[in-house]
Amino acid sequence: MSSSRRARDSKFVKPGDRSYTVIDATAPKSPTPSVSVAAPRADASAPWYGQLWQSVQLADQPVASVTGR
Repeated sequence: MSSSRRARDSKFVKPGDRSYTVIDATAPKSPTPSVSVAAPRADASAPWYGQLWQSVQLADQPVASVTGR
């Protein structure tokens, strides 16, 4: 694959160049998911590093109630 094609496909632009993205207005819209999942929050009273570790632990827990996939 040529470097110019890789740059185009990854939307890299050189300084001074302009990037355009064409959006097709007639394309079928994807259905919006009917499920909204709120992630649990880390303890706000913990120090920042404790909140960071809690968020890692919470992210590792599977959410069993999510459906619609």
